[in-house]
Amino acid sequence: MDDTAALASKKGIIITAVIAAGIIGTSMLIWLLPQHSPSNGVNITDKEGAMADAANLPADNLSFVYTQHNFATTDVENSFDKWTKGEISTNDMNAAISTARSQLDALRKRVDTPGVPQPWQESYSLYSQALAKSSSYLDEMKRIVDSGDKNADHTTLNSIKGEISSLIDRAIKTFPTSTTTNSPPT
Repeated sequence: MDDTAALASKKGIIITAVIAAGIIGTSMLIWLLPQHSPSNGVNITDKEGAMADAANLPADNLSFVYTQHNFATTDVENSFDKWTKGEISTNDMNAAISTARSQLDALRKRVDTPGVPQPWQESYSLYSQALAKSSSYLDEMKRIVDSGDKNADHTTLNSIKGEISSLIDRAIKTFPTSTTTNSPPT
């Protein structure tokens, strides 16, 4: 039994060492690989990268926008909830609204980028409308915050949120179903 336990212990140490080496090696690759793709020389966070994504990877670009839009909306809604409970100040809430507005403006530029392939234009247009409605949502939220009434009626806010959801649902339903529309041109 002692030989078996010793063998199992050695085997465990070897497996752990191999896993650790793999993790360290992979981490090193992230630092060593070039930050720009040699094929197109753009970064997806800059203007040229956004245009390249919209033209060549429209589904990926719209997915990125959708995800970031959800993050921005969730953050500002959480702050608004905290503001209504008195957990954060009006200044902090206004800062959260301002941050969300900046994020949404940047996302709108990504969907309003020229060069979107024809099959994707309707989805992009609808999502642009959803982002514009999101600005109206933030305006209404700011109006409530500026009023100082933490118990204000949220009917208009909820109505705008419903319109945003409807536009996003429509944008998703108009995604082209063919896999060839998502591949880069040859």
